[in-house]
Parts: sequence; C-alpha cells; structure tokens
Amino acid sequence: MGRLSSLCRRSSVHAGGCTFAEDPARDGFAARILWNAGFDPSVVAAAVHSGDCSGDCFDLGRLARFATIARAPDGREHLALSNGMQRLRLDIVQGSVRAGPVVLGYALSGIAELGPALTTLRRLSRLYRRGTFASPSSPQMAVQARLALALRAYDGLRSGVSHRGVAEALYGVERVEAEWNGGSDSLKSRIRRLAKLTRSMANGGWRHLLG
Repeated sequence: MGRLSSLCRRSSVHAGGCTFAEDPARDGFAARILWNAGFDPSVVAAAVHSGDCSGDCFDLGRLARFATIARAPDGREHLALSNGMQRLRLDIVQGSVRAGPVVLGYALSGIAELGPALTTLRRLSRLYRRGTFASPSSPQMAVQARLALALRAYDGLRSGVSHRGVAEALYGVERVEAEWNGGSDSLKSRIRRLAKLTRSMANGGWRHLLG
C-alpha cells in the first residue's frame, strides 16, 4: 500500500519545526517533511469514530500511492498525502486510518487560522473524489520557481559566493558577462531581491509558506 511505514519511531521536535526527521539523502520529490502542527496552520486534527462505515467513510487504500504515515510514541498517526510537489496533512488523534474504511471527524477551532485548515479539507475532498491533486496555477508555479531560485542563491551566498557568482550559477556566465556591467541594472537588482528573500526566509519567513 505505497509508503505507509512509519518515518521514525521517536518524536523529534527541533527549533526548525519538523516533527519527524526525514532522511536527508532522500530525493526532494520523495521526501515527506512533517512540520510540527504548531508551525503549520494547515494541519488538521482528525479522530477515527467507531460505528457503521457503510456510508460516508475514508479508505486510505484509495490514496495509498500518496500516503506516508509517521507514528508518534503515544501511538498517534501523522498522515501526509503528497505527490512530491503538493501535500496535505492530517494528525490522527484517535484511532487509526490503517484500520480500513473509517469514519473521520475533524477538529476545528478558532478563527484566525481557520482558512488554511478549511483549504486542507477542501483539497482532501477533491483528492479523495478525483484521485489526483489539482494542477498548480500559473501564479503558484511562478512562486515555486522563484523560491527554488532563492534556495539556490542562499546555498551560494552562505558559502561565500559573490552576487555575481550567484548570478552566473543561476543565469549562466555568458548572460552575466553581457549584462552585469552594461547599461541595465536589472540582473543585479534581481540578485539583490533574491538575496533579500533568502535572508527573510532564513529568518523565519519560511513559516508563511506552510499555511
């Protein structure tokens, strides 16, 4: 049933906000990062209810190819559903979704962060009905591409590479030689903006990506 084994047996809450440690050697598309729910407002707590499941029930087998379960020491399950690019997360606070078709009840509270939780439930409903995640929109793809560039820029800047060196790594030596000291300052400005974004993300801005 896909990757339904536990990621690890021990809870490991770090300052970075990751509840369970993933193997750093795992390919990014295969990794299943489970953020601490205190950092990720999109995490929804759910309980497995006893009773007849002949009607509206959740069968994890239908989504097995997307599923990863991490089990906490207290027995609670952390369920991640991901296709490598998109993901959603349920914390099973009572019972087990491994038990076959089950009835799920969802725990929602408050108002300030209700939006991300409702988005998770809408995405879960669509995924369960259609068996696939919705294709990301063009604006989402543009944001993801910029964040990927920022991550590469951060790696270079943290290693002491100059802004020009980062530009060469991202856009190629020929383009940098043609534009860096030319009449337009657009490429330098782009690198400065990426550097500013990397500092913001490294100083906690990454948390805003989780909601």
